[in-house]
Amino acid sequence: MGRRGRGKFVAIDRNTGDYLVAGDLDALAAALSRIRGKVANFRIIRLGSRAAIELRPLR
Repeated sequence: MGRRGRGKFVAIDRNTGDYLVAGDLDALAAALSRIRGKVANFRIIRLGSRAAIELRPLR
């Protein structure tokens, strides 16, 4: 994504490698909430930043 990706948030599905890109955490949360029918295990990172947070499946 180069320079355009800096500061954006990416959620990467650990199982499939699919990913979602959003400009902020609210938009990313909205996109993730639309995933139906399975428990997903995503790694969330902010591009251009070393900080990372993880979401674990809720059961």
